[in-house]
Amino acid sequence: MQSENKDGAGASPAGVAERKPDNRKPPAVGRELLKGCFHLFWTWIGFDALAEDFETHENVVRKAKVLRFLLVVSLLVFVSGYILKGCIDSTKIAELEQDKHKQEITIQDVKADFNRVTTEKIGLQGKLDMRQTWDLQSPIFPTNFSYFIATQSTNQQQLSQLSHTLEGITNSLADAALMPTFDLYINKTKITNGTILSLKHSRILNLKVQNTSPITAEQLKVLFQAPYGLDPTNLLSARGWIQLPDDAMKSDDPTIPEFLSCHGWRWNADTIIEGNGPCPVDSLEISTNFTYPRIKVKASVYAVRSKVRSYDFLLSFD
Repeated sequence: MQSENKDGAGASPAGVAERKPDNRKPPAVGRELLKGCFHLFWTWIGFDALAEDFETHENVVRKAKVLRFLLVVSLLVFVSGYILKGCIDSTKIAELEQDKHKQEITIQDVKADFNRVTTEKIGLQGKLDMRQTWDLQSPIFPTNFSYFIATQSTNQQQLSQLSHTLEGITNSLADAALMPTFDLYINKTKITNGTILSLKHSRILNLKVQNTSPITAEQLKVLFQAPYGLDPTNLLSARGWIQLPDDAMKSDDPTIPEFLSCHGWRWNADTIIEGNGPCPVDSLEISTNFTYPRIKVKASVYAVRSKVRSYDFLLSFD
């Protein structure tokens, strides 16, 4: 009996079930929740195959790393795109500013050109007005000036200087525009300064003016001057020649050859001389009563809007 008690001392009472330890792990709530979230995410974006593959904790970790990588890549792509967009916008702004600066420079150049053209227009208009004024006054100037000199016996030197100044102004105005030019022929010989014209066989001077420019010449005049040794009675002239008063030819200033003390005759053309066209001038004749072997004379040709062309030459009778 005692041995039975010893043998059965460690046994459980009859009818009582023997308890065994429960080695089952409790369910991982966090893991199951994360697995469900990933399953919903991959299903939502259309990757059903990946959603079915969440079986183990290692797969969940791996998929979490993949998701984190995708999020990081997406964030980097977004930031890079934003930075690139900012760079492109900065480049466009710089280009627009350069274009604006170029347009401002162009506008300033256009304004400067406009101001320059306006100034030139005003200057040319002033010259044109002055020229028209002189053109209107020049036809009556010789007659009035001759009358003024003929009726005044004093201050001849001042009047000569004034006339010389006015002639210089007239020539300067003529330089500003196209003007007719002339050559003078006597007995078919072109006259220049220093020409010696022989009148041994005939004392008739057949004059002709040649317009050497394409510009029409108006109110052509020829002035013939001779020293007092040639008496007016010894110069036989056609009706077209008009003798000027001696006072108009007097001057005490030897530096003004146009107005040396001498006799003077003037011939006026009654027609317009076409460009490059000839103009016959009434002839002059020196009588045989004039006994000097040589005489120095002067001839001048001028018209409206032209320079005065003067020639000093000799007439030889032997």
